[in-house]
Amino acid sequence: MRLFHAPMLTCLVLAGLAQAAGSAWAQEEAGVTIWCELDAPVTPYHRPATLTIVAEAPADTPITLPVLPPKIGGLTITATGNANELLEGNRRHLEQQYQLDPLKAEQILLPALGFTWGDGKSGLLPPMLFTARELTTEELEAAAALLDLQGIAELAPPAPLYRWWLAGLAIVLLAGGLYYLWRRMRAAKPAVAPPKPPWEVAISRLLALEARRLAEEGKFGTFYVDLSAILRYYIEDRFNLHAPEQTTPEFLAIAQASGQFTEEQQAFLRQFLRHCDRVKFAQYTPSTPEMSESFATVRAFVEATARQAQLAASAAQVGEAA
Repeated sequence: MRLFHAPMLTCLVLAGLAQAAGSAWAQEEAGVTIWCELDAPVTPYHRPATLTIVAEAPADTPITLPVLPPKIGGLTITATGNANELLEGNRRHLEQQYQLDPLKAEQILLPALGFTWGDGKSGLLPPMLFTARELTTEELEAAAALLDLQGIAELAPPAPLYRWWLAGLAIVLLAGGLYYLWRRMRAAKPAVAPPKPPWEVAISRLLALEARRLAEEGKFGTFYVDLSAILRYYIEDRFNLHAPEQTTPEFLAIAQASGQFTEEQQAFLRQFLRHCDRVKFAQYTPSTPEMSESFATVRAFVEATARQAQLAASAAQVGEAA
């Protein structure tokens, strides 16, 4: 089962966080949480990173999210999106995304970010270290070839023309040799059974997860990590959407733009993935019935979308026969 996740630097602060460490948990019962996610704490300096700040609170509790400056050192910061929507249970979800564009290789300390909530209460998100590293040789070559960046080309001296001809000839000879070997190996190997449909794989993984009885053992963190991974990889295989390494806001935006999900399915994905975020990032402890309901809704989603695929395939066969 694939359960790998992209590197992510996450900081979580309860809304009651004040200057004194002793008061960090004093406001937990107020029901206000705020956290931030940095999707790539270490990245080559020619690639941007995304910082997402999220807050959830009762609908009648005002919250002011932190605002980043347009530039910190050699780092350019651009606000790329925000959200403000009501959730079930009379709660409000606030979200702000920033794109971090480094101009050179350096380590940058993102400062502590202040926020306010309720009746004049305030707190700080702790500082985070962002590292823009030097490009490797492979990254330099890929950036120069695919992106045609002038600045990248200046970093390495151009090779003599005859070297490019020799390199091209070597690539052609290597490709021809690999193709010949592939034909030989294909002729020698027996026919391989076709891969299982994505929904069969997902159901098998769900049954394996259920057999581990994580809910009964109180391992809710592991349960939700595995359950959300099963759903994300199923969506990647079934709908050809790159889901496993996306943050929740990024994935929901891609899912909505794809036009492959009904409004009811989009609402399920939004509610389920944000529930997972609360468990993973906001230290929310789910009950056993909530865990059972989450498992049942994921399985129902897989089975419903599987039926859609089977009906579409049947309709296509009827059309071809006609």
